[in-house]
Amino acid sequence: MADKSKVQNIVEMGFSKEAATLALETAEGNTERALELLVQKEETDAEEQPKAKVVKSYVCTDTGKVFRTMRDAQLYAERTGNTNFEESDIEVPPLTKEEKAEKVKQLKEKIKQKRTEREAQEKIDEIAREKERRRGGQQVAENREHLAAQKRKLEIEQIKKEKKDQEEHRARLREQIARDKGERAAEKARNSGGDPKAAYDEAYKAYMEKSAPKKQDKKERMDRMIDAMEQLDAGNEAMQTLKKLISN
Repeated sequence: MADKSKVQNIVEMGFSKEAATLALETAEGNTERALELLVQKEETDAEEQPKAKVVKSYVCTDTGKVFRTMRDAQLYAERTGNTNFEESDIEVPPLTKEEKAEKVKQLKEKIKQKRTEREAQEKIDEIAREKERRRGGQQVAENREHLAAQKRKLEIEQIKKEKKDQEEHRARLREQIARDKGERAAEKARNSGGDPKAAYDEAYKAYMEKSAPKKQDKKERMDRMIDAMEQLDAGNEAMQTLKKLISN
């Protein structure tokens, strides 16, 4: 069975797929030999055309050059850029052995050129795909970082909320204990003939001063934040969150 890539190379030269396949199979896969067979068959077919057929050649109206087949004219057009042709009844003599060899050489060069162009285009396409893949990967990384930042922000807000709730709870509890102590002191003063209000105020004030939260230094604040961060993910994200908390 003929190699598909070799068949395609010959088809790109203007031959039919069936003719290219048959020629390659006959030539046992040798592209140069297959081209020689195709050129020879083309010459033979041209010689065997009915005499009544009018079109015997094709003339380039730009240069006057005469071609035996339309394929020859197309190859000439690709090589020179001259694309204006017309049918002619001029009979072109069969190719000589040297001319056939030159034609095969031109076809081989054309195949090589098209292969080079195809490989160059494949490299360009591969580079474009790689750039697109990298852009996609970068976008995924940016999205991941954005989600991580949002998560850290929510974690910070949650810690701040819990801290505020705890402080408010302690403040309410402290206030309630201070009132209870004040009421007990006032009751004791009434029973002993003293001033209930003064006793209440004194006991209330004494407890509030005694239970007032101590101002934390930087190290204590750091320790507290580290304890809070133990509940979060470990690693760089946690440390970044900790720094944000400390800076607030």
